[in-house]
Amino acid sequence: MRVGIDPAENPLPLARQGGITVVQGVGESLPFRNASFGAVLFVVTLCFVQEPLAVLREAHRVLRDEGMLVLGMVFADSPWGEFYRQKGAMGHPFYKAARFLTRTQTASFLAQAGFRLVAAQSTLRQPPNEKGLRCESPMEGDLPDAGFVAWKAVKA
Repeated sequence: MRVGIDPAENPLPLARQGGITVVQGVGESLPFRNASFGAVLFVVTLCFVQEPLAVLREAHRVLRDEGMLVLGMVFADSPWGEFYRQKGAMGHPFYKAARFLTRTQTASFLAQAGFRLVAAQSTLRQPPNEKGLRCESPMEGDLPDAGFVAWKAVKA
């Protein structure tokens, strides 16, 4: 079963249309039993939560021992992270609420929450100011010039 959680009410009907069971709530206090899920996916989420470490600890709690966590991140220490931070500073309605994390911060939060990073893939290696982005295949590893990185972690 696919389950989604969002504190905002408006995205929930869209997720339902996609066949996802939805719950209105926050990642810092997930309304699920311990070891309920085989996987947890956060895509560009940690930069919008109040307490990233608390969210990761909750993900750890609801994951089964053999489960995996996948983080889709725009890191603060990437060209795209800097680009979006500047947009936020100029009052962009979406990015002004974001607090982008560095790779070091994210890795520290993962470790504190009881996770071990096991794989990474990177994409969006084009400069953020480029018009008409071209499709890119993901590359293995966490590449510093990538605008979007996926990290896979397991319980330590």
